[in-house]
Amino acid sequence: MVLRSITVSGVKCFRDEFSVGRFGDGLNMVFGGNEIGKSTLVEATARALFDDYRSTGEEIRDLQPWETTLAPEITLEFEAGGDAYRLRKRLLSGPECVLSRMESGAWRALHERDGADEFVRRLLHGEGSHGASDLRHWGLARMLWSLRDPSMIGRDDGAGACRVSTAVAEQLRQVLPGAATMGTAYDAVMSAVEGRYAEHFQPKRGGPKKGSRLQSLAEAIEALEDDRREAEAALAEVEQAATRLEQIHADLSRLAEEREREQQSVDRYRDAAEQVGKLRDEVETLEEQAEQAEREHASLARDLERYEEAEEAAGACREQLEDVAGQLQETSAGLGVARGMADNSERRLQEARELRRRASGSLERAESVDEALRLSDEASGLDDALQRIAALTDEIDEQREALEAMLRPSEEQVAEAHGLEDRVAQLRGELAVAGLQVSVEALRDQQARLAGGETDQETQLHAGETFSYAAGAEAEIELPEVARILVRSGAREPAELQDQLEEARESLQGLLAPFAADSSAAMQDLRIDHRTATERLERLEAQVAEAAAPLDDADQLRNRRAEVRLQLTGLLNRLDMSTDELDEEGTPDLDHLRRELKNAQAEEDRFGQELEDCRRRVDELTEARNGLQQRQAALEGDRGVHTGTMTTTLATRDCEDVAELQAKTEAAAVRSEQVCATLADRRGELPSDAEDPERLMATAQAALDDIAERERELRDGQVVAQHLIAQAQTEGRYERLAEIEQTLATTRAELKRVWREAQAAKLLRAILGQRRKDAVGGQLPGLAESVARMLRHITGRERSVHMGEDMAVAEVIEREAPHDPNDLSSGTREQLDLVTRIALGETYAQHYGRTMMVLDDALLYTDPRRHDRIKQILQRAANLLQIFILTSHPDRYRGIVPRECQFDMEAMRSRTA
Repeated sequence: MVLRSITVSGVKCFRDEFSVGRFGDGLNMVFGGNEIGKSTLVEATARALFDDYRSTGEEIRDLQPWETTLAPEITLEFEAGGDAYRLRKRLLSGPECVLSRMESGAWRALHERDGADEFVRRLLHGEGSHGASDLRHWGLARMLWSLRDPSMIGRDDGAGACRVSTAVAEQLRQVLPGAATMGTAYDAVMSAVEGRYAEHFQPKRGGPKKGSRLQSLAEAIEALEDDRREAEAALAEVEQAATRLEQIHADLSRLAEEREREQQSVDRYRDAAEQVGKLRDEVETLEEQAEQAEREHASLARDLERYEEAEEAAGACREQLEDVAGQLQETSAGLGVARGMADNSERRLQEARELRRRASGSLERAESVDEALRLSDEASGLDDALQRIAALTDEIDEQREALEAMLRPSEEQVAEAHGLEDRVAQLRGELAVAGLQVSVEALRDQQARLAGGETDQETQLHAGETFSYAAGAEAEIELPEVARILVRSGAREPAELQDQLEEARESLQGLLAPFAADSSAAMQDLRIDHRTATERLERLEAQVAEAAAPLDDADQLRNRRAEVRLQLTGLLNRLDMSTDELDEEGTPDLDHLRRELKNAQAEEDRFGQELEDCRRRVDELTEARNGLQQRQAALEGDRGVHTGTMTTTLATRDCEDVAELQAKTEAAAVRSEQVCATLADRRGELPSDAEDPERLMATAQAALDDIAERERELRDGQVVAQHLIAQAQTEGRYERLAEIEQTLATTRAELKRVWREAQAAKLLRAILGQRRKDAVGGQLPGLAESVARMLRHITGRERSVHMGEDMAVAEVIEREAPHDPNDLSSGTREQLDLVTRIALGETYAQHYGRTMMVLDDALLYTDPRRHDRIKQILQRAANLLQIFILTSHPDRYRGIVPRECQFDMEAMRSRTA
């Protein structure tokens, strides 16, 4: 599979839509600082490829941008098996998954939902997943994606960083040399063992098989144990019934004694309760009399209080009426004075208004004259601007003619030339490494000619001097009159590199020639010259626009000039003035006229405010007089109400005056106190709650009722227990328990026998399976040699490796001594891990097609010298693999990744911000 582009939205730091691509077939580099989103793109790609679209686990919810409920959306475009696909997946809210294929230049939907997920997993040789995947479901990506934190995407299954799934391992074994079999006899034995194993166990999980003899016996034992527990519980129930029966007899005897004691208590309290009842009736009568006397006294006290309040209120009304009469006389006198002042202010306001109208007329004529002078000046300015624009227009025409005659390569042509220059430099470097390095040491002064390199050279050598020369597949050294030496390389790579170098040079020259340029920088200079001329033209056009400002062009200037002249003519006609008279008029003193108008207006405002204040004072005094008159009438009414209340109160109580009402109230208070004293004496004769014979008798009677109810319950329980004991004797529960225990022992013995037989089949199957692994283990000579060759190139040390059946490096052999890979340094371990992944990926790609490899800051511990060697390996691996380098240090990979395949995350995000 080859990835072409990634588009995400609502994913961690990518709240809005963000796209990266188009990715190349070989090396690609995505770079930027920490937290810019590189690893997030890897995580989003993994979620889209390996997770179920309906997954809602914590791993999926972690994709949402912080403090949002946005639904993550991921779109991948990729190629596989010669077809182009687009996978669109929406997670969490409204989950959706659609896989489309490019057909006839358009995307056509191919699979949806579960069908789309399953199709993608088959492409990747992964396993099915329901929810968020772990590394077992990644197929080939499990070995080709080198991640700094695998737990960020899939939970590590503990199998190690570079181990392949069963499906991928089987595919790799089919293309590796040395596949062997163990013969037909082994197959026959293994088939028979598998048959016996399948009778008892599940083929995948290894648990007991549903419906097998093991399971049926285990279920039978479980059922018998349930029956035994039921039988034991039934016998225990009978024993509990017998114990309960004995307890019931004892409880009935005890309750008979308690019943006799409580009956004696009831008889003892009955007579005393009758006497207490009579006393309570007398107390109740006295309480009613006391309540009636208290009501009579309270009613008389309220009437007395009402009379006194009305008498006090009537006196207050008389005092307030005297005050209101004085205020009313004073307010009426002030109202007459205020009306005279208002009439005087109104006369002065009319005089001020006439003065303001005369000042306003003078200012209006002066403003018209000033506007006419301004329009005259504007017309003159428009004439000057039109002359300036005419001159600039001629200069613009000349600049356009010069611009059309200039050569201008396109940005794509400059980029292509720059890419070809990089290609030539890269090929030169590779040829310098893979080609011939010739050194000539002169033993005497000697003329020398050298050919076969990038250029032929002729030089004068001096005795003891050494001259170095780099060539491709062939180098010719001529020492005149001494020798001609021809050196050829038998390797195919230098010749191919030489041909590629010549082809790149010819392409570069063909691109530079039409522009008479010698480099991409010269082509860029042509673009700069063209841009400079364009900017010159734009400046001239800007000057035209500036001259026409605030209008747009010369036509608008001419229209404006006509409008100004028309306005000026109309204004002069209204003033009844000619142009010459306008010039002689001079600029009017508008400020002076405005000050005169302002002073007149201020005088008018002052007198207007004075009139308004006077009128407001008249209104206030009028309102105050009316309020006082209303207040006077209200007080007279209140005084009449209070006097009526006093008269009505005395009449209701049939009293001549307030003294008689006070005497009746005091007599009612004395009667209430006498009744309350008698009531207190009778209440003191009542017994306390603890000694109340009625309450004690009721308590004893309730105890008798409880005893009777308890005796009925015990007799009912006695009948039930007797029936249960009789039923157990007829059912034979003891015999049933003995029979169940006998059957259970027999069934357990049978299960033990079948279990031994099943375990024997399981053990034999494991032994035979291990024999097969031992037989096929180590059949990875081609793969192991590829890993060792790259490791030797990087480290510069003679080493070989041994790989296990899981296709991971089990041992590193140096000087015939095996070493555990974990004993290597951190840098060497990560280099070994990288070349193992590359070797596995190349082996797979050679037979199943190009696929993608991800390196997320994979070389943290590698020193610069080894890093340069790894860059060469990555360049060669890019011939078979699509490699993604995610890094915060792009300078470490300069020169091996094509410019169009370098993606600067910070620049891309700033453009989309």
